[in-house]
Amino acid sequence: MLAPVSALSLSDSDQRQLEQWAFAFGTPQQIVLRCRIVLAAARGQSDNAIASQLEVNRHTVRLWRNRFRQQGLQSLWQIASGRGRKPSYRAEKIQQIIDTTLRSKPKGALSGAAACWPGTWG
Repeated sequence: MLAPVSALSLSDSDQRQLEQWAFAFGTPQQIVLRCRIVLAAARGQSDNAIASQLEVNRHTVRLWRNRFRQQGLQSLWQIASGRGRKPSYRAEKIQQIIDTTLRSKPKGALSGAAACWPGTWG
C-alpha cells in the first residue's frame, strides 16, 4: 500500500502566484495543470485524488509535486528537452526560404503601376 503523502507547504506569495497563473487568461494550459496539481497538493490531497480530479496519471501528479518541492515556482514553466513538436525544417532551410521569398519575383508577376491596380491595364 502507498504511504500517505504530506501536504506541500506554500508561502503566501507562492500561493498567490500559483492562483494567478492558474486562473489567468493567457497562461498555457500545461502550466495551468501544473499549478492546479501543486495547489491541490498544498491542500493535502493525495496523488490519487488529484489525478482523478484533474484526469491525469498519478505519476504526473507525483512528478510535479516533487519538482515543485525541489525546484520551486519557476520549475513549473520548464519544458523538458525532447518534448514538444519537432521543427519540420532546419534553421538553414527556413533562412533559405525567407531569402528566396524576399529576393525573387514569381513568374508572371507584374511590376510598377500594373502591380498596384489589377485589372486596369490589359
